[in-house]
Amino acid sequence: KPQADSKKLSLQVAISLSDRDSIIETDSAKLTQILTNLIQNALKFTTEGGIDVGYARQNDMLEFYVSDTGIGIPQDMQVMVFERFHQVNNTLTRNYEGSGLGLSISRAYVAMLGGTIRVESVEGKGSKFSFTLPYKPAHELNLPQQPLPVIEKLPDVVQNITTVLIAEDDVMSTILLTRNLKAANITMLTAVNGQEAVEQVQHHPEIDVVLMDIKMPIMNGFDATKLIKEQRPDLPVIVQSAYTSKEDKEKSKNAGADAFITKPINKTELLQLITKLLKH
Repeated sequence: KPQADSKKLSLQVAISLSDRDSIIETDSAKLTQILTNLIQNALKFTTEGGIDVGYARQNDMLEFYVSDTGIGIPQDMQVMVFERFHQVNNTLTRNYEGSGLGLSISRAYVAMLGGTIRVESVEGKGSKFSFTLPYKPAHELNLPQQPLPVIEKLPDVVQNITTVLIAEDDVMSTILLTRNLKAANITMLTAVNGQEAVEQVQHHPEIDVVLMDIKMPIMNGFDATKLIKEQRPDLPVIVQSAYTSKEDKEKSKNAGADAFITKPINKTELLQLITKLLKH
């Protein structure tokens, strides 16, 4: 809502089911991330008008939608927007942030939850992204009473994080990082290359930590880290890589990175590292 207000865009939410019927059995973290990605994408490419979000029951499925009055997508490019390296209409969107991995991750999550995702769009008028999930109302499931799961408590300093930027060109790596940082109050922003990471930092002063991959297209992680540190010297940047050479670690340090972590990333190690950096 603050981002919509800052761009003077309307943000409307339409609910077609009662509160009782709206409680369903699904993976709430994945559903939240899908909606967050679609809404963020709409905000990026809409400069006037507004964004509508809603859901409705369609037989045994629940259909969600996010529509906007943004730049729209040409007909022959509408399938490609779900590919991880694609940015629609680059000549017209040079001044906009790229969509990063958001749409690709959303498609992967929707498939994991048993649904499908599609886009309808008219170039110059706007887009509507819709996705479905199996409709399993909680009150009809008659689930046996089970004790609530014990949720691993994040360190207090990590709980105070509001926004993390993940600069990563691999979908599965991004999904794993998102799971490792799973917490109700954390917003995940993504970038598919170094240039997008720099743009995200420029547009989002609320970012608390950057997780930076090294090998990315367009601009690598070293160059992106250097530019980010020029903008915000105090913003912690953690370089992540499957390569552990002394040369990469030295390059990361010279670029201004605060820390280096090796893939596959261990959740405990990552949280301890973030805690250490934020305490300084």
